[in-house]
Amino acid sequence: MKRTLLSFLLCGVFVTSMLQAEDAKIDTVDDHKGWGWKSVVMSNGLITVATIPEIGARIMQYDLGSHSSIFINPDPKYFGKVLEPDQDDWRNYGGYKVWPAPQSRWSWKPPAQLDAGHYQYEIIDESTDSVSVFVRSPEAVWKKHTQLPGLVIERRAVVYKGTSRVKVEQAMVNTTENEMSWSIWDVTQVMGQHGEEKDFELFWVYFPIKKEGSVFGNSGVETSKSSKAWKGEVAPGIYGVQYQPSGAKIFADSPEGWIAYVDERESYAYFKVFEIWEGETYPDNGARNEVWVNSNPYYIEVEVVSPIWPIPPNGGKITFVEDWYAAKMNGPVKYANHVGAVNRYLGYQNETSELEARYGVFYQGTAKVVFLDESGVVLAEGQTYEVDPMSEFHIDEILEQPEGAVAVEVRVYNSNGDLLGTIESKPVDLLASVAEQISHQPGSLTLAQNYPNPFNPSTTLEYTLDRSQHVTLNVYDMKGREAATLVDQVVASGSHKITWNAAQYSAGIYLARLAGDHYTANLKMILLK
Repeated sequence: MKRTLLSFLLCGVFVTSMLQAEDAKIDTVDDHKGWGWKSVVMSNGLITVATIPEIGARIMQYDLGSHSSIFINPDPKYFGKVLEPDQDDWRNYGGYKVWPAPQSRWSWKPPAQLDAGHYQYEIIDESTDSVSVFVRSPEAVWKKHTQLPGLVIERRAVVYKGTSRVKVEQAMVNTTENEMSWSIWDVTQVMGQHGEEKDFELFWVYFPIKKEGSVFGNSGVETSKSSKAWKGEVAPGIYGVQYQPSGAKIFADSPEGWIAYVDERESYAYFKVFEIWEGETYPDNGARNEVWVNSNPYYIEVEVVSPIWPIPPNGGKITFVEDWYAAKMNGPVKYANHVGAVNRYLGYQNETSELEARYGVFYQGTAKVVFLDESGVVLAEGQTYEVDPMSEFHIDEILEQPEGAVAVEVRVYNSNGDLLGTIESKPVDLLASVAEQISHQPGSLTLAQNYPNPFNPSTTLEYTLDRSQHVTLNVYDMKGREAATLVDQVVASGSHKITWNAAQYSAGIYLARLAGDHYTANLKMILLK
């Protein structure tokens, strides 16, 4: 079995063995990160989550390790300031907040007390296994819409030991004597560039779309206006948004409750996982998740909405729960659940017994492949991998399919050996070679790992197209700067090779990205000197 040095560097077996789960912690910090805001900070050695009660209880930090995801508006008009809510001035601090939907009821601007009011807060859980903070808004007073006055937003955010999970319990309370109805609309502004670099093309959002029966037609989406950000299906049933500043929005009635934001240069992915209520009425013509690409400042909004629910009077409440997760991985994200996410589905390679897959995992623990018979009895299992959110999880092993097997699962266990769930589960009939699976996808492409790798000074990249299409193959350094364009033309179907001579470049890690009409693929390469 052949494995490149890069696969060893990225595989959970080697990276995570040194990491131990740290206790969950919570603290109130007067000037967290020098922002100037009083913050409630939760952490567990994997993630750091900071809530700012005095500016609408926005969550202004959700970092995996030292990698940031949340956009903070640097405008000195807002940065570090605590301003009184003003219905005539939208306080765009950045971060995550909750609004009532549909927006058409209140038009622009959002209800000031809910968006930027001074929230009450309370630390209500403080153990080594979990910590949480509860926040409550002032009552909305804006009378432009008759159902707004008296509406209150509450939220409880929980951080747990040994995982990147953040449980976000979002609620709306009706303090009036009359019933009202709203959808809970979660809006998170995330970064669209690294520092001052305008490397927008490295930031993506992925979400599932309906292939049939979508309220938005055959595309599964509806857009407010055209934008280069809308890339279409990047994998079967998966829509891709590649950030481009344009001031446009896309809506989807996703059949599965997840949406992912990925920094492709740094290989970090952030997820929202939530429940779908089929048959209930959603705002915005039936949208369940939405993406806004802002023009200036440069950020993306990753948004999720609940159905429109009635809120009983006199303290009645509705609650919409979602879980946030983060993991080290690249896109495209093809599936996500409460255990992890799939970049490359499990499959045999080239009619051999070599299994391969690529995932992001949301927990510290172990993982393994198991084969099951029709009664669910384990017939065979593969090697045990140590996994955690801080490293990509690659399966790369020889494991033959046992006689009588009908299903295969990739199971994840916590540090105590308890089963957390499966990242992937499917009939063994779908374990045909990954190359075969991909070749059956319309308009698809694959990019094989370069060889040699590491290399000096030249390496060969091989890619396969299932039909003729225009493709680009670009190389980027780890700051997102384009180092070379290897292909930019219409290429016939089949396998193609190209050599990159990097003699003039500095040693380091480089990202190769292959982009076709509907799909993208990428890999990392190590240049030695």
